[in-house]
Amino acid sequence: MINPLAAFIFMICTFGISTISVKVLNHWARQRNILDQPNERSFHSTPTPRIGGLPIWGLGAITLGITLAVWPFNWTWAGYLVGSIALGSVALLDDYQSVSRRLRFGVQLFSASLLLAPSLFFGYLDISLLDTSVPTVLAIGIYFTFVVGMVNAYNFMDGIDGISGLQGIVAASAWLVFAYQLNLPSTILLSIILAVTCAGFLVHNWAPAKIFMGDIGSTFLGYTFASMPILAFAEIAAIRHQNPELPTAEAHLASRIPDLGTLLIFAIITVWPFIADTAFTFTRRLLNRENVFEAHRTHVYQRWAARFPDRTTGHRAVSTTYAAMSAAGMLAFFLLAR
Repeated sequence: MINPLAAFIFMICTFGISTISVKVLNHWARQRNILDQPNERSFHSTPTPRIGGLPIWGLGAITLGITLAVWPFNWTWAGYLVGSIALGSVALLDDYQSVSRRLRFGVQLFSASLLLAPSLFFGYLDISLLDTSVPTVLAIGIYFTFVVGMVNAYNFMDGIDGISGLQGIVAASAWLVFAYQLNLPSTILLSIILAVTCAGFLVHNWAPAKIFMGDIGSTFLGYTFASMPILAFAEIAAIRHQNPELPTAEAHLASRIPDLGTLLIFAIITVWPFIADTAFTFTRRLLNRENVFEAHRTHVYQRWAARFPDRTTGHRAVSTTYAAMSAAGMLAFFLLAR
């Protein structure tokens, strides 16, 4: 069990590092003219740095690397870490200079494969919905679609000040509650890292934003929130393996957890406003025969924010509302699951 005092100290230190790092990056990017230039789709009118998500990705990767070295090795978590590094590296390159859509999509598939391959090999990828087991091939398809879809959805939704950082805090906090109840130390640590680094970033991204998250942050968060059910299941399986007969609290709690299908539903609920907005916008553009791969400014949140006469007020109102809707969905899930 993670010591609460140690966890609190870790949160304070990580928040401080994240906040300072984003401030330093802001200054550094402005000096080197690494800026997002305003265009007809932008909600900002002045050039703004767009690599503010680098500490979210960097601190997450470093912490997970240390975790894998210190705690019992887990192949699924290792695959997730390597996938995060690959995805983040290409996203960071894209923040500096545009890379091809084909390369981005290829790396997304590669990262999803790294996450799912160990889970498939060790038998974690067993999805049951309504007490009905889903065939393995269909389960693989569902999760590939979910992972790649979440990477892109989170990236699409990172279009106004504060929305991605605030959603990251809310979703990570929900996973923290879940992991704490089941005493899953790796999942607890990852949830803390996500929530606290998003909070540190939000200090500088709350409207009016001084720096943007960029692809490096949004793609990492989308990939991570899609990975959480698999990661939690892999950790539970490791606990069961280490305690096959001992009636420890960990083994007892692990035996009571819901199936992977239920966890997948929970993962969707943690970010459901992002998924709903993306799905609605994608479907509408598809039905209107618009190019769904072309950048645009017609997401529900974008059109809503544009209605406000004051940009700052609009961004704060929409970002807060989306986070509140996400929190309400998670609260309903926890109450129904009791």
